[in-house]
Amino acid sequence: MARRSPDDARQMMSDVEVTFTQTERAFEREVIRYAESMGWLIHKDRATNAPRICRHCKKTLRIPRNDPGFPDLVMVRAGRVVWAELKSERGKPTKDQLCWLRALWVAGAECFVWHPHDWETIAKVLR
Repeated sequence: MARRSPDDARQMMSDVEVTFTQTERAFEREVIRYAESMGWLIHKDRATNAPRICRHCKKTLRIPRNDPGFPDLVMVRAGRVVWAELKSERGKPTKDQLCWLRALWVAGAECFVWHPHDWETIAKVLR
């Protein structure tokens, strides 16, 4: 995807619906939409570690599908890699999420925890 001009980016930011009661999922959709518009390649692991109910035996199954705490988004563009953990306005990272972010940071990665009120920072990082 081609990178947008600064004017296009400003228009995109004005179109972003920022509400401080936004769910993490809705916030994530907006961040992905903006990042894509700025030409970032994005990986979002859609697997979940949430418990599942077996449709045959009706037991609750816990089958881990990914590493606990792995960041929500990995974004790549022009020699940069940005790792982002997204939270609702009141959400806080878990110990596992902080462990991943700290390890990435120590390795020299650009990594962030973003909330809906962080749009100014998000726009600067992804510009």
